[in-house]
Amino acid sequence: FAKSAIPDLIPLLKDPNTTIRIGAADALGSMGKFAKSAIPDLIPLLKDPNEEVRSSAAYALGGMGESAKSAIPDLISLLKDPNERVRSGAAFAFALGKMGESAKSAIPDLILLLKDPDTMVLSIAAFALRGMGESAKSSIPDLILLLKDPDTTVRSSAAYALGGMGESAKSSIPDLILLLKDPDPYVRLIAVPVLGGMGESAKSAIPDLILSLKDQDALVRVYAADALKELGYKP
Repeated sequence: FAKSAIPDLIPLLKDPNTTIRIGAADALGSMGKFAKSAIPDLIPLLKDPNEEVRSSAAYALGGMGESAKSAIPDLISLLKDPNERVRSGAAFAFALGKMGESAKSAIPDLILLLKDPDTMVLSIAAFALRGMGESAKSSIPDLILLLKDPDTTVRSSAAYALGGMGESAKSSIPDLILLLKDPDPYVRLIAVPVLGGMGESAKSAIPDLILSLKDQDALVRVYAADALKELGYKP
């Protein structure tokens, strides 16, 4: 859709037809910040009786960054929505990490989502917490537990989230080191640079990162070399 369509799309957010409201929200969301004039009309849709509408509105607002910070209270409420797609849409809005300081009020509810039964919801919540950096360090104990989750996506998402918390997450280092031997290459691919970025505290990972230089996955080997450089290792 061209940006010139925005004035015509905004009235459709109030259309009695559910499909039209969803389509309009999706179209506006695809335009990101260019469609920020739609924010006042998108926010009421976060309370729409239709779950697809609520979800589309949440995703749309997420793409509008800090301009949509007035939606934060309603998005926080959606983190407890009974529908997993709506919860993931709300978490996604915070996962973009562009709603400013005000978004930090969502941290307690995002931490609760780390126990969500839906893997996608849980993973997006982890991404959101990473974007909040050390402000979300209260989530570290829960994220460490997820490093042992049987689901590959959960393990990798938790490792990625911990990587955004710097020195505060140094208690996760022993468990991250274990992930260097994870059977899934994607998990190893996430764990390697996370350890490399943890500074002096992660020097205990050097012996295992040296072993990762012989990993069967070429990209893991490349990342391991970079991580060792970050940790000051000199062969």
